[in-house]
Formats: sequence, structure tokens, C-alpha cells
Amino acid sequence: MNYLQTDPITRSNLLFLLAFPFAIGALGGCGSNGDPGFNGFPDGARLVVLDPPGDALGMTYNDRITLRVRYEKESGQTISGSLVEFALVATSEPEDTAGSTLSNNQASTNSLGVAQVDLVVGAQEATFRVSVDAQDAPTAYFHINVSEGGFTRLYITPVHDGWRAEDSFSTIQVRLYRRSRIVPLPSAARSGAADVYGCASLDVDDLPDSLAPPRSLDSFGGTVDYLNVNAGQPHAIVAWTEIAESATPIPVGAGCVDLGGTQLPNSRVHLDLVVSDRDLVLDGVAIVSQFDLEPVSAVIEQGGADRPWRVLACPAGPGQLLLDCALDAAAPDGALDCVVTGSSALVDAVSTHRGAPDGASCRPEILPPSAQSLDRMLTDAVAAGAGFPVGDQLLAALAMRSAIADSFTLGSEVSALSSRAARHRLIAIAVGTASQQYTLDLSATSRPVVDARPVGVDLFGDRVTVGTHAFTLRYGSVARDGFTELALVPAGLGSEAETLGTALARSVRDDSSGQTGCAGFSAITCAAISQPDSCLLTACQSGSTALDGLMTDWWRMLDGPGLDFALASDAVVASDPDGDLLIDEVGAGADSETPGTWSATMTLANGEEVAITGEF
Repeated sequence: MNYLQTDPITRSNLLFLLAFPFAIGALGGCGSNGDPGFNGFPDGARLVVLDPPGDALGMTYNDRITLRVRYEKESGQTISGSLVEFALVATSEPEDTAGSTLSNNQASTNSLGVAQVDLVVGAQEATFRVSVDAQDAPTAYFHINVSEGGFTRLYITPVHDGWRAEDSFSTIQVRLYRRSRIVPLPSAARSGAADVYGCASLDVDDLPDSLAPPRSLDSFGGTVDYLNVNAGQPHAIVAWTEIAESATPIPVGAGCVDLGGTQLPNSRVHLDLVVSDRDLVLDGVAIVSQFDLEPVSAVIEQGGADRPWRVLACPAGPGQLLLDCALDAAAPDGALDCVVTGSSALVDAVSTHRGAPDGASCRPEILPPSAQSLDRMLTDAVAAGAGFPVGDQLLAALAMRSAIADSFTLGSEVSALSSRAARHRLIAIAVGTASQQYTLDLSATSRPVVDARPVGVDLFGDRVTVGTHAFTLRYGSVARDGFTELALVPAGLGSEAETLGTALARSVRDDSSGQTGCAGFSAITCAAISQPDSCLLTACQSGSTALDGLMTDWWRMLDGPGLDFALASDAVVASDPDGDLLIDEVGAGADSETPGTWSATMTLANGEEVAITGEF
């Protein structure tokens, strides 16, 4: 099975159309110039086999019968005085006229449009056809069986077995084949004689011509008949279904049964023939999956990696974060993590100008009775420096970071390698919001494993189960790049993804002294507690440097080692509405828009595995 290569989903051709040309066979016939008519033949002429004798004839040795056809236009108007040609057909190994003759190879139609000739058969078993041709009409056939042992009247009822809705079939076709034995070649002597036209050798996708007349039904529940089957001779019966919507119909369901000679006595036989829906094929199916990272975000939150971002979301967040980092550096507590647990006179003095944090760990903006808190004053100073987003711009950046940390969309392609193995290739990943997206072509990156093969696949009818397989996703790098493009670049911080703490401190401007950066921060804070302007200069520098790393922890934790993203999916429904046996869509339900589900595992930088879910 060849798989299809597609361009990344960043391009317009992610959704592509599969074409699978196929033809069961073609009808031959005479033709001339003119407008297309009945069955595509000019002028709409046709030959109708009359009953008697019918199109399937059983004859005994040396028997004679009259073959009759009516030549008419599509409208039913008969065509008289025209020449009709009859011929014995013996073009394949089991087809043998065995000395049969026609009284004439040509006959003219009478006033009723009827032409006829006599057929005389020989004194031995034979199976063959008589073809009938006339100008601008498709060929008609009489199917002849010659037997001394009598004939079976065979009635066949196709029975559906499978997942497709029975009203989706446009036709049920039935063919009857007479099995024969041939002498093997020397190299095949040990395997015995080969069974020609038995179920083991008949390919429903490439069936030979049948010497028996074709039979068909519009739906299940009906019965077809073969009234002159050579009794005592082995036969095979093949049936298949086709889909109405298919541009080039192929068998979407099939059934075959071998009948031995003893199963075909000189009497009436009724047979149910099971027609089973065929398995579908995965061949270049584009899949769009949405993954929920809430369990990963919970792990990051528990580890404190998102704390700086939660503080920034407070009403006076920028100033509060700078103060926390500077005070943590000024009163070492064993970890420079911008969480103040140490104590000193300086810390105590600053705390009187801050106010207690609320349930969301946010410090107040106003202190009783109406004084601005230091957190608010420093936030205003950050805004004055205009080097770091504040207000609505900061809230938009924080919302974008949350969106990227909470979910992502993955584009991939699944192709079959065999009946039980497939290739799953990552194409692209997208992060952001509905209105703003960052998309990365994964195949163009240095990730070593974006193509998993073979992947264990179990395909039963329209049910697909995909075994566990893993990729190198490195989602943290995607999150960093997406956040940079969608949030930092608009804020003028496109090159500051790994130095946001420094950028925050650098943005401070003290309008009273004209000082900026950590010098301005220290001047504002130290003036409030009546200390020299530089009392927190060194602490601010140390704290902002530590903050650089702390503000990257959220995405660094998302870059796991090695194969950091594993996928599997339980049985989902595959859809093949066009009846080409190629899966067009997959999901939880064939008649609904409910998506299918991935069970996924994301491995974090510390090796911790977190279970997440995805929909596709």
C-alpha cells in the first residue's frame, strides 16, 4: 500500500482528496456516429433476449432450440428489416462449444423486430455463450449449458453482514462460475491440481467473465435465480455490493461460496449467500487533533512554575513581582524564587507600605485611608518607562500565555503500511486563540521523531484501534515560540523571551529623580521607608536576574527528554461515504459530529509523565 505525501497543514492543501480509480469491467458493442442514447450507444438501440427461450438455457445432448431476440429503439419501437448477427463464443478455458452449431450466423428482423436462429448442441458436456450483435446496440448473450445429467434450479438470496447501512447500497450483483480442474505444471505437482474459478482463486476486485448470465438486485431481501445449472458439477457463486455515491463503483462488500457436485442435484436448491462488508483502508488520512493540557498545567502550578505569571495578573502585579524578587534577594531564605519568607528590618519596613495579600495572593493598590501602596507606585513606574506591557496589553499577553499552556492543535497524517500496521506522521502544530494562531511545520524542525512507524493498527469493519506510539514533540519550545510571536512581539519584547525579569526591571522610571531600571526602583522604594536611594539597588539586580529564569520555567518544564509525547486510541468509527474502501473521516460516531479520542501521555522535563486527552 502506497501512502500519500502531503504538504504541511500550514498550507492550503491539508485537506486533500483521494482518488482510487477502479473498474470492474467494460461492456463491448457495435457503434456508429450519432447522439448518445440508451446505455450510451448512439440512437438508443437495444437487443432484448426473448423468453422463451430466455438468457440461460439448459440443453441435453444433441438438443435443438430456437434463439430469439427483439431489436428495438429505446422508446420500445421495433426495428424491422435489419440484420442481426449470431456467433458462438468460446474464448476462455472452461468455455467450449463442444461441436455445437448455429443454423445461420445472420438473421433479418421481421415486422415485430424479431430475429431468430436455431442452435444444435453436440453430444458432450459444454458451457458456452452465443453472442448477438446489431448496429448501434450493445451485445446481448445467450448462456448455454449442455449436460446429460440434468439441471439444478438454483435460487440465491444474498444476506447482508456488516456495519454499512443497507440503504446505502445501490446494487447487489451476483455471478455464477463453473469450477474446473487443470493439470498442474511440474513445479506445482506436489500441490495437486488447481481449482479454477473457485472462491480461493476468484478476486472480487478482478473477476473474470462469467459464462452464466449476470444477476442483480436493488436491495437485500430479494432472490435471484439460475434455472439451468449443470447438475452434479461444482460451481462457485460470488456476490458483491456497491455504493450509490461512488463515482467508480467497486465492491464494498463481498461473499463467495463453493458448491460441490453433490450439492447441486437435478432438482430445486435454495441458498442464502452472506455478503460481508469489506474492511476499510487507512491511506493518507489527514487528522486534526485538539489536546487539553489542563492536567499538565496543574502539575506546573503545583510546582510553582507559573507563580510569576499569576502575580503579574494582580491589579498591581508588575510592581508586586519586582518587590517580591528584590525583598527575597535582600533577605535570603535559601531559594531566590521571588517568594519572601526571610525577614529583616528592611523587609519589615517595606511591608508596612504594601498591605496583606488577598486569597489570590494579590497585594492591594490602596492602603487606608487613601494612600497608594508601594506595589501600585512601582506598577505606575513600570508604565512610565513604557518598556513592559501593563494594563490591557499585559492582560492580553497573560491570556495568550494561558491559552498556549492549556491546549494545542496537532495536524497529522495516518497511512497504512499493511493490514495491521500504519505510519503516523506529525505535520504541524498550532497554538494560540481562535483569532490568533502560531503554526509550526514540525517536519522542518530538528525534532528527531515526528514520524512513527510501524504503528500497530487493528481495523475491523469501520472500527479502528491505534496502538501506543510516541514522538518527539518538545512542546515547551513550541509554547515559547508561540508566546513570543503572539504576545511578546506586539509588546516590543520579541527578543526578551528568556530575559523578561530584566525587561520588567529595566522598564521602571522614577519621575521624581529621573532614574530608570533598578536605580529607579530602589529610589522609589527606599524613599518610602526613608532609606538611601540605593538601599535596594543590588537586591533588585539579583532579583530581576533570578526572575529571568523563573518566567521561563512554565515552558521549559514542557520540553521532555527523548520521546516525550505518546498517543493511542481505542476503537473509533471510520467513515467511507463514497464507497471507495478508503477511510475519509474518523470519529466517535459515523452519524454524528462527535470527535474521536486520543489517550496521550506528555513527559515533562523532570521525567514526570502526565496523562492528557485529545479529540480528533
